[in-house]
Amino acid sequence: MPKLIIPTRNRSTSLLGVLNYLERFYPETNLVIADGSNDFHRSQNAANVKTFKKIGIDYRAYAEELSFFDRLIAVIKDQPDEFLMLGADDDFPMMEVFDQGEAYLREHPECATAMGGIVNLFLKPENYIQVRLNPARNVLSPSVEQRVNIYSQWPVSTSYAVTRREILIERYERANTIFLAGFYDFVVGVHDVSRGTMKAIPTIGYIGTRNYNHAYFRPEEDLIFLRRSETALKFIDVFQQDLMHYGNMEEGPARKVAELVMRRRISEQVGNMSHRRKGFAQSRLFQNKAVQQQMRIFQKMFIEGTPVRKKYQQKLAFISESLRKSVTSQDNAGEPEKSETMVGRSKQVST
Repeated sequence: MPKLIIPTRNRSTSLLGVLNYLERFYPETNLVIADGSNDFHRSQNAANVKTFKKIGIDYRAYAEELSFFDRLIAVIKDQPDEFLMLGADDDFPMMEVFDQGEAYLREHPECATAMGGIVNLFLKPENYIQVRLNPARNVLSPSVEQRVNIYSQWPVSTSYAVTRREILIERYERANTIFLAGFYDFVVGVHDVSRGTMKAIPTIGYIGTRNYNHAYFRPEEDLIFLRRSETALKFIDVFQQDLMHYGNMEEGPARKVAELVMRRRISEQVGNMSHRRKGFAQSRLFQNKAVQQQMRIFQKMFIEGTPVRKKYQQKLAFISESLRKSVTSQDNAGEPEKSETMVGRSKQVST
């Protein structure tokens, strides 16, 4: 089972819910907590972790001023494990899925990252939960150019996946030098498929949670790439360099692909998302066997009496209760609702 890394900041109630979940459903889990909380939440976290007897917890407290990425880099560089997975203090992993992902990575040295789909639960002020599926996708072409092209047509987050250690270090060291709100997950995905193939385990890998009372990292505006155009243009250079280095492409063709990739991301940013485009439901991307299997699981998770519902029912009930406890807690108190700078980034928990 891959080691789980959970960065946290000022969300002791949410983190406790995830730890209780792991203790109950996956007691063999080993994890590292990278805590950048203030004194109050840090003392709560330090006391809470001592109460767990089954899961293995390596608790590490960091200065509140240390950036999110610096915390992750410090933790990851200190791990001897080749395969690691990133978590969050408000998201709940299905660890057996990442067992499968690790096994695949061991058997396929060309693969960079492996994941299942993510079901997101949004608790609304009206006291109902909105659900959404972010499917995992296979991007298995041996060609770097083809992988980047395929990925950018329908990007998915690879942040919560089992990934090779050296790729994670590259990922966060890069984010420490060039970063733009709203583009982070996309840039991570392009980097991952430049470094290797991307494997979808065709089931649910995570259940993520959000609520109406917490601050989450978001760009201040959809057109942030115009106001921060210098950074946006640098991403084209980064994509081009990756295509040339990992894909052995010539400078001119690599530049064209990099520019196309960035245009696709900007199109998504302003509302022209892949899944909303005409013909997407009939496209090969969406009709892919692995994607459709995740869709069937997702749909049946919320239909009473189905075998899928019975499989996930206890976990969903546990997670829903944890979500309701978090929304009434003091978690995230004093955090900015939105932030786009690296200083603000260092004060956020969620990627």
